[in-house]
Amino acid sequence: MMRVVMVITQFYPRIGGAERQLMLLGRELQTLGVEIQVITARFPGLLRKETVHGLPIVRLPSPGRGGRWARWGNLVFLAQLAVWLVWHRREYEIIHAHIVSVAACLVVGIGRVLGKGTVVKVANSGPYSDFRRSLGRHRFLDRLFLRVLKQVDVIISISNQVRADLGVLDFSPDQIVDIPNGVLLKSENIAGVSKSILRRQLGLPEGPLVLCVASLHPKKGLDVLIRTWQKVDTVVPQAQLIILGEGPQRTVLETMVMQNNLADQIHLPGWVEKVPDYLRVADLFVLPSRAEGLSNALLEAMAAGLPIVATRVGGTADVIISGENGLLVPPDDAIALSEALLSLFQDPTLQEQLGRAARRTVETRYAILSVATHYLELYHRLADE
Repeated sequence: MMRVVMVITQFYPRIGGAERQLMLLGRELQTLGVEIQVITARFPGLLRKETVHGLPIVRLPSPGRGGRWARWGNLVFLAQLAVWLVWHRREYEIIHAHIVSVAACLVVGIGRVLGKGTVVKVANSGPYSDFRRSLGRHRFLDRLFLRVLKQVDVIISISNQVRADLGVLDFSPDQIVDIPNGVLLKSENIAGVSKSILRRQLGLPEGPLVLCVASLHPKKGLDVLIRTWQKVDTVVPQAQLIILGEGPQRTVLETMVMQNNLADQIHLPGWVEKVPDYLRVADLFVLPSRAEGLSNALLEAMAAGLPIVATRVGGTADVIISGENGLLVPPDDAIALSEALLSLFQDPTLQEQLGRAARRTVETRYAILSVATHYLELYHRLADE
């Protein structure tokens, strides 16, 4: 049996794109016979060991995370991670780090010493890339960070933009493996519940419904979406926009909604457990990001057969061919975004065509079983080497 340790600095119940993708990939790999162990930091109130959705999790001490003690908390976590990897070295063959970080750098160094296969996945690209977040603090430390990280056996590129970023940093082409994020294709529909009834159960009004699932962070461009909605509201006043997510921009975005008198049209309910229910009742999906790795929410919306309007950034530009399986607009362009949304409101036939094509795209290229199979082949190759 292949045994893989997956390392990520935070995990459930703290949820983001990387955490959701790890959960989805880990569970699918388990069905293929891989033994998965997730190692993460322990935040206050969380158990040291537990199983979440079938994945065993070990949370290592990380006191003082957040605030002025964050650096010390990070150092404690890194020390505990090194000890765990060495102490349990006979229990795994591969170490797979999700997101480029100091923890990923440590994974590579420990893996080299122990003779383990190492994999690091890049989760974000462009101006908000993993590397931009990790570098730029000190020239010597940056050089050391990259020097160690370049000893990795394989670094995963999830998009053409990520591959380009890695090329600029002089990673060897032999180290880079292209594996996109994956999506679960099975139907999440609720038997016997119509779309209109489900809407009422969710407390959603009638009228055209546009859904956005994204963290409330500047990189997601939600301020542009709210400005866009002023134009949408004048043409289709009955249209509703639901933004599912949480993040540091909540207050700013709520203020924008109130100042533009859009509180009856734009709703920010926060994170919800049953995102598939919202995907089922929505008419359109929009993702106005300024930067992306490869959005899980985008793939899930496409799997649900929704027509997509998104910005031409990161992995989105790899997935969407504008006019064929969705519509792409430039980032930070409220006028182009409003025109794309209105064009779909006014053309139900185009909505249906783009939605069907979006579903075919993820079935062909982004099914999680296919993605997990690629990872399994990669793990076996590294273990054999």
